Amino acid sequence: MAARIAVIGNINCDFVFRVPRLPRPGETLAGSAFFTAAGGKGANQAVAAARLGAQVSFVGCVGADTTGADMLSHLGADGVDISRVRTDPKEATGSALIMVQDSGENSIVVAFGANLAIGPEHLAEHRELLQNCDALMLQQEMRIETVSEAIRIGKEAGCRVILDPAPAREDLPAAWREVDVLSPNETEAESILNSLGLDAPSDLEAAAALLRRQGPKAVALKAAARGSFVADGAGAVAVPSFPVEAVNSAAAGDAYTAGLAVALCEGASLVEAARFGNACGALAATRMGAQPSMPTRAEVEKLLG
Repeated sequence: MAARIAVIGNINCDFVFRVPRLPRPGETLAGSAFFTAAGGKGANQAVAAARLGAQVSFVGCVGADTTGADMLSHLGADGVDISRVRTDPKEATGSALIMVQDSGENSIVVAFGANLAIGPEHLAEHRELLQNCDALMLQQEMRIETVSEAIRIGKEAGCRVILDPAPAREDLPAAWREVDVLSPNETEAESILNSLGLDAPSDLEAAAALLRRQGPKAVALKAAARGSFVADGAGAVAVPSFPVEAVNSAAAGDAYTAGLAVALCEGASLVEAARFGNACGALAATRMGAQPSMPTRAEVEKLLG
């Protein structure tokens, strides 16, 4: 039976520039390419999970504009249930400016727009959905009180709650310690530990273990080319990456988290799920665009051998 996953998150239109490097203050820099693509961490993870074979339902909000309609069309085309996505008549659909360097590294600026229109008061109506899901995936590109309420309702519904704490924020969701899996990258892990008055260990196994001791049942720390570092009650383990020629890391973390979630829902151990997630992230890094880069189940299984 396919994994049943709910995603409460954001939907963005990505404006992507390919640049040799990031511009200095006051500098105008010529880019080598420009394109738009469907994006947003929540939407990216929903598409990634759907392409891996999960049944995915999305809760979010877009503006009453053509951009929002286009973004929903992309989600629907990948089989994501968009019947629970609201339309806000006052706010524009969220957008992101992404500069991808020739090295594959990226920098992102996000305008949340209609994504902020989803408040805690809108979540109670989705309780039945969560009661019938194997996992709830959350990110931090919406109101932080909404994230916290989603964690609470998800736990009450018996869902496995997976939080991708991106982007890094000073104000963590009040209920973040209650999640089943916390899946930060290195920057986000350091930010969380520093906000708690703790120094982030340079050793990422130790960092994952330290984060796990703060409350989450498990931690899956994403480290790009170095793979991922997972920690649960059995200890901390490094899970090697898959060597690829990266051209764009913008959505590799979303692919990883979705892969991790799907594998866990299918009964994989944390280490097995992290390896599956590593394969998803590696493949996504070889392609331009956010949602366009998400791999299929067949592609992931081929890489895994």
